[in-house]
Amino acid sequence: GMILCALLIIGLSLFSSIQNRKLSNANSELSHTAFLDKHTGLPNKSKCEELLNAPGELDLSTACVMFDLNNLKKVNDAMGHQAGDNMIRDFAQLLRKAVPPTEFAGRYGGDEFLLLMPQLRPEGLPLVMDRIQEAVRQARVESHPEIRLSISVGGVCGVHPLREAIRQADDRMYQNKARNKE
Repeated sequence: GMILCALLIIGLSLFSSIQNRKLSNANSELSHTAFLDKHTGLPNKSKCEELLNAPGELDLSTACVMFDLNNLKKVNDAMGHQAGDNMIRDFAQLLRKAVPPTEFAGRYGGDEFLLLMPQLRPEGLPLVMDRIQEAVRQARVESHPEIRLSISVGGVCGVHPLREAIRQADDRMYQNKARNKE
């Protein structure tokens, strides 16, 4: 009877341990997906906001770049939302390929993306933005080759706090968008 009781306790203990591990893994997966944009695979707006609210300052060589897809509404209206979604997804993939995995690239909003690059010298910022714009000029939306990707971009380097860096990069991006429409 004692052996049976001991085996029962061991069995329940193992079962409980396995259940706890499964629950822990599920919580970890849930936490990860809560900050992931399912459509693009990039960190989502919630993750961007988490960065904005994190304590601590960026160092003086951190660059912040904002991107906005041009003509998304026109594509949605003319070809449907699936074409627009593909446009967003393809730009996200292009952005992820264009920067090292150590840099933060996230989907900031509907068709806006955020790129944070620590340790980038101010003179390197235009080079990075030009490289991404050139990759965009050469890109086509995979499912709709007739759609040319086009972006507006704005960036700053060494602006503190991060919320102000994003505001200034966003302002510059909208200035770039206005120049592109002229």
